[in-house]
Amino acid sequence: MKRGADRPVKWYDMQMKPRNIFWIMTDEQRSDTLHLSGGGCMPCVSALANGAVRFDEAITPAPMCIPARTSILSGALPGSTGVWRNRQNPAGEAASVPPTAGPMEWIRDHGYATVSLGKQHYRLNAKAFATEESFILSDHVDYTGYLNGRNHRDYGGVRFPGPTPWIMAGVFPGPMNETSEWRLVDRAIELVQERDRSRPLLMRLSFNAPHTPVSPPAEYLDRAPPVPDVPGSLLQIDPEWPLWLRLLQGTYANATQLAPDELARVRRHYYAQCAFLDAMICRFVSFLRETGLLEESVLVYTSDHGAHLGEHGLIQKQSFFRESVNVPFFFAGADVAPRVVETPVTVMSLLPTAGVLAGLTCPPIWRALDFAGVARGTAELAPAPVISQGMLNPALLEHDNRLVMVRETNLKGVFDIDDPAERCLLYDLERDPHELSSVDCDPLYANSLERLRSIAHDAGRDGTIRKGAG
Repeated sequence: MKRGADRPVKWYDMQMKPRNIFWIMTDEQRSDTLHLSGGGCMPCVSALANGAVRFDEAITPAPMCIPARTSILSGALPGSTGVWRNRQNPAGEAASVPPTAGPMEWIRDHGYATVSLGKQHYRLNAKAFATEESFILSDHVDYTGYLNGRNHRDYGGVRFPGPTPWIMAGVFPGPMNETSEWRLVDRAIELVQERDRSRPLLMRLSFNAPHTPVSPPAEYLDRAPPVPDVPGSLLQIDPEWPLWLRLLQGTYANATQLAPDELARVRRHYYAQCAFLDAMICRFVSFLRETGLLEESVLVYTSDHGAHLGEHGLIQKQSFFRESVNVPFFFAGADVAPRVVETPVTVMSLLPTAGVLAGLTCPPIWRALDFAGVARGTAELAPAPVISQGMLNPALLEHDNRLVMVRETNLKGVFDIDDPAERCLLYDLERDPHELSSVDCDPLYANSLERLRSIAHDAGRDGTIRKGAG
């Protein structure tokens, strides 16, 4: 069969055309955005999640943009893809990214038209989507500054005083319809209306928000619920942290460089950006509902990773604390039985699960990632280790070691697999949900620590995903 976007349609085991799949993806969205102060700062998305199968302990395969997105698209962890961080691969190690796009190739083989609008940011040896259009930044604000002669201070802005001067807060200085989020939704609606209706469609809306620049329209500052300050205990850091975490907090992502009023603005504007993002997603979901597409399609929602807003003395991502690795994750639409699943899962299950919910048969290689039975309410999710992997970005951080997190039920271990002498971290999340005190030296946890260490080293070598349920 011919490969590529123009391949002939072959339905394999299908008795009918597969369902459309709409994938909404955000960047750097914390899981608490759907639950803050009860209703969250995203009422439309929260309402959608409440009518969906929602995974409340969903974990990114990597707490950084490009590795996470590459793993979700390829169905393989950084230990298999070789993509451990944004800027480069580990020294002396060649990338082993699949020559095709993994689960995306499987979906295209079933005749899907595939479209991705917004932020792409992955590293594969072939395009994942037949159509890819970029909507990331506006013409008014970029990652580190306001444009066209504007000063961020005139817009209530906070510029991070670290190696990269991110715009962490500020209001959008132009009309709302000139934001990248608005333009992305306009284009998505246009392409859905123009689609080839003889073929199923997989469309990804990949928003940059709430990633920096955090610059919501001014009216959304009052639409998010009140944002609590970071408790003093959560701002503290442990001087006995492993080197990589001390480097991250002390050199690159030090939240204590922000004055208290600046940190408060950073938090408020972040949740206001999520409120604006919610309104834009609502525009698209309302369109799907009005056209009858929502009920007959599969809709999946997630983010590539989370973000610190001062917790543990950190800003943005790269750690393995909850704020950085836990993300929103749910499936809605056709053939889904609404429920909340609290068993930890990997977001790499996104494409295999969405494909099976759409009517495809999951290949054996990704069967451990197929949670469609859980989404339909016909199966329970068996507890299994969940892995997240990464390396620090090299900007001012001279640390090239591979870092692996293992989450198993209530335990979370974080290991530097290239330095056996480096301290590891172990948290009992049932007793310590805010991850304030590592129990790696507690003899009561010695056996658990060694078990998680063994899993971490195996996953670091081959990117193994253990069998769950589905």
